[in-house]
Amino acid sequence: MRRVAALVIALMVAGAAPSQAVLVTDATGFVSPLVADFSQFVGMGYNFTFGPVEVGVPVVAFSVTFTATPAGGGNSGSGSVLGSGDYGLLGNGSWNTGPGGNAYSGLDADTGYMQYTFNTSPVAAVGGFVNYIPNEGFTSPVIEILALDLVTVLESYDLSVFAPISTPGGLNEGAFRGILRPTADIGALRVSNAYIVLDDLTFSTTPIPEPGTLMLLGAGLAGMRFLRRRRG
Repeated sequence: MRRVAALVIALMVAGAAPSQAVLVTDATGFVSPLVADFSQFVGMGYNFTFGPVEVGVPVVAFSVTFTATPAGGGNSGSGSVLGSGDYGLLGNGSWNTGPGGNAYSGLDADTGYMQYTFNTSPVAAVGGFVNYIPNEGFTSPVIEILALDLVTVLESYDLSVFAPISTPGGLNEGAFRGILRPTADIGALRVSNAYIVLDDLTFSTTPIPEPGTLMLLGAGLAGMRFLRRRRG
C-alpha cells in the first residue's frame, strides 16, 4: 500500500510540470467564455467569402476575423459560407441554419481551412459546435490552434481519430470540440478539411489551472479514496 500511495503522490507532483494543451468536448472548463454566434449573417443564405470578415462579439467589442482557403477553389469557387442554406454532410446529415438556429461558418471544400483570428487579445481556450463529412473517401477533419505569429501550430488534432462525431441523418447536429491551454497564447483557431462546419465560436482569455495538473490530481485523489476503502 505504501508503494501505491507513493505512486499516487508522484503522479500529483508530476502534474505540476508544464503541460501543452488538451482537446475538450465541452466548454465547462472555459472561464467567462465569449461566443461569436454568426447571427449577423442570418438571412444571408449561401454567403460565400474568403474574408477577411469581422465575426467578433460586438457586445464586448472583441474582434475576431474570419478567413478561408482555398483562395480559388471550393465547390462554389467563391469561398466558404458565412450564412445559412442547406449544407450536406453526407453520413452526418446536414445543416441549414446551424445548431444555434441562426447562421454558421462552413468550409466549401474537402481540403483547405477556415481560420478565426483573435485580434483584441490572445486566448487560452477556444472551440465551437462542429460537424463534418465523416470518412467516406474525404480527408480527415482537423482542429488546431496557432501561436501569435499565426504561423506556428501549437496543437493539432485529427477529430476522426481523437474525438469523432457521428450524427447519422441529423439536421443541425454536431458536437463541441475545443482546445484548452495553460496560458493565453492562442492567436487563432483553424478548422480544416472534410467540409467542416462550425457554429458558436466559443473562447476565453483567462487561463485555467494546468489541464494536466487537474487530470492527474483527479487521478491521485481517486487513488487515495481507493486506498482508504482498502484500509477500511
